[in-house]
Amino acid sequence: MKLVNLQWCWPLAFCAAATLFSCQSPPETTAVDPLVKPPIPGAEPGFTEWTFLAEEGSSEVQPSGTRICIPPYAFVDTDGNPVYGPVTVRYREMHDGLSIFLAGIPMDYQNGQFTTAGSFEIRASQEGQALGLAEGNSISVLMASFEEGEDYDFFFLDENEARAWEELGTNRPLINSEKVALSKKIERMQPSLAFPLNRKYMAFNYNAILDMYYKNDLSKVQDNIVKRDMEAYGLGWVETGVHEWIQFKGETYNAALMVWKNLDGKAFPEWTKDRWGDITQEKGNDYVYTMKDKEKGLEFSVRLRAIMPLSTLFAFPPEKWQNEYDAIMAKIEEETQRMQMMASVMRSFEVSELGIYNWDKLMKESNRVLVDADFKWPVEVNEDLANIEVVLITGDNKGVVKYPPYSWDALALVPDPNARFFAVLPGNRIAIYPPADFKTIDFEALRKNVDPTPFLFGMKATSKGVKTEAEVREFLQI
Repeated sequence: MKLVNLQWCWPLAFCAAATLFSCQSPPETTAVDPLVKPPIPGAEPGFTEWTFLAEEGSSEVQPSGTRICIPPYAFVDTDGNPVYGPVTVRYREMHDGLSIFLAGIPMDYQNGQFTTAGSFEIRASQEGQALGLAEGNSISVLMASFEEGEDYDFFFLDENEARAWEELGTNRPLINSEKVALSKKIERMQPSLAFPLNRKYMAFNYNAILDMYYKNDLSKVQDNIVKRDMEAYGLGWVETGVHEWIQFKGETYNAALMVWKNLDGKAFPEWTKDRWGDITQEKGNDYVYTMKDKEKGLEFSVRLRAIMPLSTLFAFPPEKWQNEYDAIMAKIEEETQRMQMMASVMRSFEVSELGIYNWDKLMKESNRVLVDADFKWPVEVNEDLANIEVVLITGDNKGVVKYPPYSWDALALVPDPNARFFAVLPGNRIAIYPPADFKTIDFEALRKNVDPTPFLFGMKATSKGVKTEAEVREFLQI
């Protein structure tokens, strides 16, 4: 295996005293089971696939932003012969504990369990026959990762000889420049004005509104229509006057005929009605409007920003402003959802074998609590239930811990109040210890006991078998 741009390596941190699942040993078996076993066939994460000519190579980008670069003449058949012609590559990636669990990928390493920063599987075939990578060739995988930490190592799952994870090294994650660029693009897309305007936007007086709305033809005035449309525009007025002219985008305008934004959010006092004030430029389109009543010793000032001429606002009916605003916001929402699918960092590695890889670190084990677990199942206990595994997915959905039956008398429970503790029953029904109940477990009290504390888990199950990943996520509330 080769690292891409390897700069630093961190040793994988192991706990000084690893907590074992049980004081017992797993039962001996003679048959060799597949190492990767989806617990609910059909609910595992799907593959994307593409076909290309082996002699041309391929470069693909996944929706998450992952980049896969396959050089020409990269593959060999099972006899080691070079492969030419159409080749199909299948690829999938898993970014959380549940998807890794549903894929059937083990997450145990030596005496501990992984917490993941992302896993992927890559395979190749030609006419249905599995292929391998030619000696000296490698595939570059710049994998999107939603975890930004630098303390993750890279592992390959040896499914045949060692039947375990093989540590390959590490690499510093890179900032996903495409996500940064898209974020800046979304910022630029934001409309300068929300529509309809809110009451911070104002004109100085109603007469100025009428002048612009009817283009100085006041014979057509219908107050009920004007006030209805001003409500639709979201424009208010304050019934004060101003004499000055201002510069706005290189043109001269009467300040009384502009749309203004009240930057201070101050209400105009009642005594300012039907009076004239002065407006002075502060900077750019920002001004200070001041009014004084010398006889009563009153003074009022407020910061205002020139937004647009009233004539510009009234050039289009409220419906058109609203439609254009809605279209912009819909596009922003579309781009925002695309950005949310993109990972924050990229993790680079070159792989020289096809198979399953994972960016991982060991889950902390020092705070686990031992319990002598018993389960109240919502189904009859019979031989079909004898070998069931209970599973815990951590609250951050990055770690998976499996508890086979031989471990239940000294079950090392992770004290994570947001974890999901469940099992897959025969018929693909799922039984869960209710999350609300899991939150109430007093882990500190359990930790004080020298011996594993007896604890009964009352499990609740789906009424029927689940078939899809979406159904599993909905039931587990993940």
